[in-house]
Amino acid sequence: MRILLIRHGSREDSKNTDGKNTPLTPEGQKETRRLGELLVRLSLKPEAYLTSQYRHSQEMGGLLAGQFDGGTPAPVISLSALTPHSSTHSFN
Repeated sequence: MRILLIRHGSREDSKNTDGKNTPLTPEGQKETRRLGELLVRLSLKPEAYLTSQYRHSQEMGGLLAGQFDGGTPAPVISLSALTPHSSTHSFN
């Protein structure tokens, strides 16, 4: 099993918010598509995308999952344990 840890692409400024609902910027979407292209070239097709519960992380997971042709896309699973300031007890 391989586990790839990937930080989300560039996201909208969250100065006036808590950051939970900030989307990826157009540049962040472009960064994500480039990463997906690299994963395809390296034949690194994930079985699942585990994300935080934040919008930009879920958006990135969905964009990456859509990069692979054929078959059913890997699921994008949002976990509270991957969300900043969450408890690690969520993994139990």
